[in-house]
Amino acid sequence: MRLVPLSSKALWGILLLATIPLAYKEYWPHHTFPTSVAKLLRKGLWAESNKGEYDYQLALKYYIEALDEAKNLKLDPISDEYTGIQLKIAEMLERLSMYEEAFLIYSEILTLYLTVLTAQPDNPNFKPLTMDQRDHLIMKDLRLAVKIGRELENPNLMKPFMMTHLLIATDQICRKLGHGANLASAVEYVQRNAVVNGTSTKVSSQPLLMKPSKRGSVQVVKKTEDSLIVSCGDGTTLEIVQNPDAWEPFIDEYFQASDIYILSLILLEDITGAFESSINLWEQMILADYRVPHRFLQHTCNIGSLCFNRAEQYEYGEIKLRREIAKTLGIEDHLSLTAEQIEASDKVSRVDKDAFRELVKQKDFSIGEAKSTYEMVLNAIKENHQADIDKHADVINSDTSKEIQNTRYVAESSALASYGLGVINLHLGKFDDAERYLREARIKAKKIEYGMLIDNIEDELGKVFRERSQQSQ
Repeated sequence: MRLVPLSSKALWGILLLATIPLAYKEYWPHHTFPTSVAKLLRKGLWAESNKGEYDYQLALKYYIEALDEAKNLKLDPISDEYTGIQLKIAEMLERLSMYEEAFLIYSEILTLYLTVLTAQPDNPNFKPLTMDQRDHLIMKDLRLAVKIGRELENPNLMKPFMMTHLLIATDQICRKLGHGANLASAVEYVQRNAVVNGTSTKVSSQPLLMKPSKRGSVQVVKKTEDSLIVSCGDGTTLEIVQNPDAWEPFIDEYFQASDIYILSLILLEDITGAFESSINLWEQMILADYRVPHRFLQHTCNIGSLCFNRAEQYEYGEIKLRREIAKTLGIEDHLSLTAEQIEASDKVSRVDKDAFRELVKQKDFSIGEAKSTYEMVLNAIKENHQADIDKHADVINSDTSKEIQNTRYVAESSALASYGLGVINLHLGKFDDAERYLREARIKAKKIEYGMLIDNIEDELGKVFRERSQQSQ
């Protein structure tokens, strides 16, 4: 079976980045400043407004003076007021195309945040933070990290940068969950205790809702105040205890930062790492009761893409080993070599037989997971969101309100899921199903003017027609 790649790394890396909204715009603090500082800030705001004819140079001058005054008054450097002034200075620098200078301001703020957040309790230079103060500072840290992370072009820089800030947030989540200040606790919590038919049972580290080989298909049958009741295909029932407070108040920033970290892994071609991180994040969204449907659906689509990319890696390994075995057996066409021939041959070592069997098994499993993931997305949209997509069809490309844009994001996930199923069926040689899903995806994509996806759909449809034609000859 010949592999037809789902999409290029660059394409769906861009799709992932598009799911990361900017939370940075809310940074400017609405707090009471000392009179002398407030006076200078008002002058700066006037200068940068239309009334001041957008004089960013003059605004920058006033904001720098305001920061100097704040220093003289000994404002707390990590306070919203102080860092808010720093951020206005950085904003003006960006407007004046002084990006390196702006980056230095952002770096200075983040360095201070990290220093305070990682300080030992007995450090005399820093006053211990309360849990609420620490939560607030982590939220500010992640917001700025998301802004910088989006703009880093080098994934070798993006990965450690985002990891540094996520480690602190994860540590805080673990503390609030009662698992102590240990990063491993995050994994331990995902390997959570669940109630299986009334009996406390440890769920393995593999994703709970992505294990058809273990429990069969999983469906949510009930949502209580603090848990999900899910029914599994093997007849068992699981209760997943949710605790959204552990992720507050930085829940949005945390998931946005995590998406950028996953993007860095994709750009570094670490598909296994990206897949495992995506599953971990997906489970955390469930545990945190993250009620942002469009982002949950987008993330699930990304998992489907990663599953297929894993299948791609396994198939490349299978083809490589198949060639080596065919050479050993003196068979010219390695594609004609069957699994039965490999198992029956005395010339093939047990190690190679086991490796070949495992590669085929993992490839088939990953393709199946990708298929079930996309189907899960389509079913969820059909049951819960299709009515809204149809209702807003006339304004979905023009109305910029949050409600309509969120509906558009859901529609994008629907188009992506249909596209993914089309490519999977093409890969499996099911050309009629592939054409049906791809045409369905094209209709959905055209309705929301999803040009980048439309181009890829046309390419895949071309492959369907060529493959079908070659097979019929």
